Amino acid sequence: MRKIVALLVSFFKIISIPVCRHFPVIIVVMLMMGMMEACRNIMATLIHNGNPVYMRGQMISLSIWFLIGYVMAAIVSKWNHWYVKAPLYFIVFFFAAVQFFLIDNFLFPISPTYLMLIAETNGGESKEFLNQYVFSTPIVNTLLYVGGYAAIAFLLCFFGERLRKLFVKRQSKLKPLVQTIVGIIVLPILYYGINACEIYVYMANCQSGERIRSMFKPQDPFSCLYSSAMIMRSVEREMDHAKKVTTERATATLGNEANDSLNIVLVIGESYIKQHSQLYGYPLQTTPYMMAEKQKGKLFTLNDVVSPSNTTSTVLKNMLCCNSIARGEEWFDAPFFPAVFKNAGYEVYLWDNQKTFNANADYSFTLNSFLYSPEFDKIAYTATNDTSYQYDGQIVEDFKKKVEMKAAHNLVIFHLMGQHNIQHKRYPHIPKFDHFTADSIRKKANYLNKEKKQMIAEYDNSTLYNDYVIHQIIHLFENKNTILFYLSDHGEEVFDFRNRIGREHGPLFDKKLFFEYQVPFMVWCSNTFIRKHPDTIDAIKKAENKPLMSDILFNTLFNVAGIQTDIYRQEDDVLHQSYQSRKRIIEGQLDYDKEMQGKRFDGLYKWQ
Repeated sequence: MRKIVALLVSFFKIISIPVCRHFPVIIVVMLMMGMMEACRNIMATLIHNGNPVYMRGQMISLSIWFLIGYVMAAIVSKWNHWYVKAPLYFIVFFFAAVQFFLIDNFLFPISPTYLMLIAETNGGESKEFLNQYVFSTPIVNTLLYVGGYAAIAFLLCFFGERLRKLFVKRQSKLKPLVQTIVGIIVLPILYYGINACEIYVYMANCQSGERIRSMFKPQDPFSCLYSSAMIMRSVEREMDHAKKVTTERATATLGNEANDSLNIVLVIGESYIKQHSQLYGYPLQTTPYMMAEKQKGKLFTLNDVVSPSNTTSTVLKNMLCCNSIARGEEWFDAPFFPAVFKNAGYEVYLWDNQKTFNANADYSFTLNSFLYSPEFDKIAYTATNDTSYQYDGQIVEDFKKKVEMKAAHNLVIFHLMGQHNIQHKRYPHIPKFDHFTADSIRKKANYLNKEKKQMIAEYDNSTLYNDYVIHQIIHLFENKNTILFYLSDHGEEVFDFRNRIGREHGPLFDKKLFFEYQVPFMVWCSNTFIRKHPDTIDAIKKAENKPLMSDILFNTLFNVAGIQTDIYRQEDDVLHQSYQSRKRIIEGQLDYDKEMQGKRFDGLYKWQ
């Protein structure tokens, strides 16, 4: 027994050596990785009863940072020379400085976009960059940041070493006990950190850049760099396969019934909470234009439509490719449906007001790599927009000015900013759209105050403006043979059932599904289309309460467009009499209908 105890004590002593000898190294590394911010986040989560999953993520980050610092301290313990310490400190400080500079100047950390820019930058561009930023405010801020932490590092190392020697000299008898206690404390932290590193192995083996992006939110510069490299690799692999599949399988023809001219318009909204639409029973008049179209008998709603994810890039990849999630199909294994339209003889236009939105973020990289690859540009589009605008109405005006549709068959896709956070930036601040105020919100909840009610009002104002934008689009096509589909990529939360605004990428549960995954779905038809296609109008009316997920919408578009292709499945076409509702799988894991069976939350938004 004594031998076992002696072995354990020796083991703990060995483990404690890097910490006892070079604890300042560990502290400096953790500070540079973001320890203070992580600790603040953990405290805020505990104080405000925040999301425990988020707090767990912060704890995982801290354990990994401790592990990195521990390894560096172990290296320094073994080779305690300046030529060993200097490179290690340089690496840590350099990447921390890069991270700080990017966040301070561009608002985003190290991301795939930055890596791509570095790979594509030539010597002349590098020189221009240096000329622009040398002695600039961001560089000065970065130098002050690094200099401050360098000073802290020096003081920690200087005084830490002296305190250690003083302790060893005066309390030498306590040294074995202290080492054992430190070893006992450090061991579980190291174990937790090593287990947490499985995420890096997963990223290395993961075939999907979207999965890496959605399941891992790096904070420190090393993790940002590693995940960015893995995302770039995965996205390149996915896109190569998607291009190949689209090139080989996007074959289609127009049927005889498609001889007449036809415009199909697909409007993809953003962060539209279905329950904040007057069309679906919201007590405020947030959709007056659409209500008017409905009263004319030209607009129809589908009431049971959900999104497979609450992340735009995931939704659009699955919506714009001809795969079925319920069948276990990946988006990159199916053709890009605009290319199918183009192949069938349609002119295809994509006007995307999110084209340059947060262009440096990883989610923009994964989505734009997909939508705007040179290969897709050739085989899928007639034209795309060059510029994004502050307001969606401007992108509609841009389309009106630049596009003159002369072809008989046209597919027009608008991708709007919609009600994307931050909502007060999504609409012009004129009396027409600054319509709702905090006083308009009569919803009662103990977490609501005037400030939060104002944020709800601003969301409703952005919904009101979105209604106007859709009206603008309708106006472009109302005198033509046109059918327009509108749906949002996903929903959102704005203090609807809890003290939270935005979307949460954590555990799934019923109320979250209700607000973040249910989406509005509208079909508008011009008078000409209604007159020429009574059977389609009848099918739309019958589909009003049919369950649908947005990933299989392409089947309905092919049907309405008169496109003949072996990709089309009538059993997945909500307007076809053979339509069969399948499992609606959310985030690749949850059966939506099973989770929501028998549950209603009307009282959360019908509050007047």
